[in-house]
Amino acid sequence: MARFLGRAFVAVSCIALGAVLAPAQGSQAAVNGGSGSGSGSAPSCASLTSGFVVGDLSASTGATVEFWGAQWAKDNSLSGGPAPDAFKGYADTVTSSGTSSTWTANTGNSSEPPASLSTSITVIVASHVTQSGSVISGDVVGVATVTPNPGYAADPGHAGTGTVVSVALCS
Repeated sequence: MARFLGRAFVAVSCIALGAVLAPAQGSQAAVNGGSGSGSGSAPSCASLTSGFVVGDLSASTGATVEFWGAQWAKDNSLSGGPAPDAFKGYADTVTSSGTSSTWTANTGNSSEPPASLSTSITVIVASHVTQSGSVISGDVVGVATVTPNPGYAADPGHAGTGTVVSVALCS
């Protein structure tokens, strides 16, 4: 299944997920909106295990997104409805089963995002975020490459924001 998110459209598979926070691993194609120029390839859902999350309706090329912070639920739009206020934007674990992937996180300041960011990060794109007790969970419908703005800190009081460079969809 593929969905259109913003102006960039690249279908990828979400089968086995790995690390999300590394820069786009030498991927000039991802920086160029998946155009294929440069070396490497666009980041894929198959290379993620944890990381920041943005809402699918917020993830469009050129948009400014909040991927971490106290106002994450307010500042991200999801096609599956609003996210719980307790989610601050960091998925601790990503799990894959067949062709679909989900992630889980702890509430509030319990997640442990990285202390610093590279100049380009890959984030999870989610359409649903729910909470059951102290566990927050969501789906993975794609990944986005984001150029972070200054000001990020691992404390949700210091929001992590940035500009979406490209969006790759899971299929």
